Amino acid sequence: TGGSQGGGITLAVAGLLPDVAAAMPAVPYLCHFRRAVEVTDAEPYYELQRYLRVHRDHVDTVFNTLSYFDGVNFAARARCPALFSVGLMDEICPPSTVFAVSGLDKVADRSAWIQLVDATPEVKEIALGETVEVEWRSRDGKQVGGMLTYPVGYQKGQRYPLIVSIHGGPACKPVNARDCSS
Repeated sequence: TGGSQGGGITLAVAGLLPDVAAAMPAVPYLCHFRRAVEVTDAEPYYELQRYLRVHRDHVDTVFNTLSYFDGVNFAARARCPALFSVGLMDEICPPSTVFAVSGLDKVADRSAWIQLVDATPEVKEIALGETVEVEWRSRDGKQVGGMLTYPVGYQKGQRYPLIVSIHGGPACKPVNARDCSS
């Protein structure tokens, strides 16, 4: 067991040693770096944001390198029962970064992720539209990505108003946004 950095180490030990009987990672630190960079400006994630703001062509390399010690990947390897805890307002160990998958080959497939902690169960009772990732080419030829959330009850061919929430790319996030899609 361990908390924060100790929680991250608990995940690493559980994922690397097959004879661990049980794990209790408390608010595990350094889990799902890409998600953490999206949802918090706290260090060390802000340092990543600053670096990626200048080195936009290194985004995939950065997250691939960080995946070698990402708690999500260790959790995927663990074979023992585990009890997790999160701090609902924790910016250093954001609760939405506590996910696991059934195998390392599934990490890139978001549909295979298993959410280990439900920090906002009340959201399940709110009707939400489907959110999908979209990509397009900008005028200067660069590939751009975003999220498109359809209205509840969306019907193809019908016209709807569009709300655009513009952000600064992989290095920043809206401050008052609530991501209910994960």
